[in-house]
Amino acid sequence: MNADEKYITQIVVYFNILHEINRKFNLILSEGYNINPYKVESMLKEITFDIYVIMPFYRKKRTSNLKLSQNGPLLIRRKRRFLSSSYNCILESKPLNKTLKDLLLIRNKSIHEAHNIRYMYSVGSKSSQIFGLKYREKCLNINTITLTPIIWYLNVTFEVLRDYVISILDKYPHYKNNAYYSELINNSFVSKLNYHAILPPYVISRFYNKPYKN
Repeated sequence: MNADEKYITQIVVYFNILHEINRKFNLILSEGYNINPYKVESMLKEITFDIYVIMPFYRKKRTSNLKLSQNGPLLIRRKRRFLSSSYNCILESKPLNKTLKDLLLIRNKSIHEAHNIRYMYSVGSKSSQIFGLKYREKCLNINTITLTPIIWYLNVTFEVLRDYVISILDKYPHYKNNAYYSELINNSFVSKLNYHAILPPYVISRFYNKPYKN
């Protein structure tokens, strides 16, 4: 296995996790009102955990600032600087700060008191219902509106990695007939979110202005 193939076999793990995040999130957005609420609760918990797996971070005790943890995809040397730059844009965004901190709270509390992380929803029309999580009686900033920007920016980030992987595969003709190659070509991350989602390009304006070439 050469260096290119090693990189692809490593990063594809995180591609698959992000695909699952999008699949579950879109299902909640489009069909949440028809799904057993315990299933929605389970999917939301899985989404919050998987976001942490793709973008590992922690909260500094003294300052409460959010910092990247050198785990997950950040253990892969290739494109590490690009991922760190992109992830830091997300972690340093004030509109997303409360949601990200609540992601950590869910992760920690689920280990010790999973029964206290429960499903909640806001009643409205089929297209305007909001599904989320609460800790005991406290409503968390984890719901289908607040999670949308985070998933959106992860999709934008991994779209760059997807294009990079395709450019690698293009160098090896024997991959042209590979099923995974076809899936990469035909599945863009930035088009994953359901049309019900509120797309938030205004939240992190500098996200689009950085030279993501490292």
